[in-house]
Amino acid sequence: MSSRRNLGSQSSLREANRARILDAITHYGALTQVELAAVTGLSPATVSNIVKEQAAVGVLKTTPTSRSGRRAVRVTLAREMGLVVGLHVSNRQLRLALADAGHQVLAERMLPLARDHRADSELDRVMLLIQDMAESVGAGQDEVLAVGVGLAAPVDPRTGVIATAGLLRGWDGVPVAEELESRLHRPVFVDNEANLGALAEYRMGAAQGIRQAAYLRVSHGVGAGLIVDGRVYRGGSGKAGEIGHLTLDEQGLVCRCGNRRGCRSPGIPGRSRGRGELSPCARHLRRASPRGRRRCGHRGIAG
Repeated sequence: MSSRRNLGSQSSLREANRARILDAITHYGALTQVELAAVTGLSPATVSNIVKEQAAVGVLKTTPTSRSGRRAVRVTLAREMGLVVGLHVSNRQLRLALADAGHQVLAERMLPLARDHRADSELDRVMLLIQDMAESVGAGQDEVLAVGVGLAAPVDPRTGVIATAGLLRGWDGVPVAEELESRLHRPVFVDNEANLGALAEYRMGAAQGIRQAAYLRVSHGVGAGLIVDGRVYRGGSGKAGEIGHLTLDEQGLVCRCGNRRGCRSPGIPGRSRGRGELSPCARHLRRASPRGRRRCGHRGIAG
């Protein structure tokens, strides 16, 4: 029994070390083996063995290089032909990920956003980050095939712009796909972040094989992505999943959406109370009684 436990422990340790190396390269991009040892805290021998093992199975790619006049081994994630970029825009930051056609994430970047930022200048910075990520994995920007953009606001499928002004400061009225395509000269696809989360779960995650599903995103706001008959359901103006902007208190604060008072997103009921304690509105919704919904001003989801 003891020998079996030791074998299991060694196997778990190797897997953990493997994950540390892959995570480091994903986060920082190309690194030498010496740099990998410094970043992960693993010994140079352990790094060398894992790199050789993962290069043999096609996960990592090694190329000779030099650092400070000394020979070194540069390590990157191996990639399938072609690269894709994912961009997430929220009120506080931009997040980018570079992946190959096999869905392997090769590099990631994050950029804080100033309160008074402008979409055009941020898209210029996005282009610089795309170039930086591509170079970090030994690729060129011309290898990028397409970009997918998730916005923390509903997107009108007819126009490609944000459907409710005020939800994403600095991006109102901006045709993000057109603006980014004019810079990158590649196809750009834009949708609401919750819709894309639902689509990802439907294609690759928990909702695979399910024709009807709901994806709930709870962050600085609340939203849902809906899968109906195997397709993302957006509604006529792209607002079908905007559950964060249901009116729960008609006498509440004016929401940043500008249309209603007492929306759920500015403060999830119960968050400021004790752990596990719900506000009256939240209790009414949980019971789902028609009387409770009327009392809360629950009006349904806008399409």
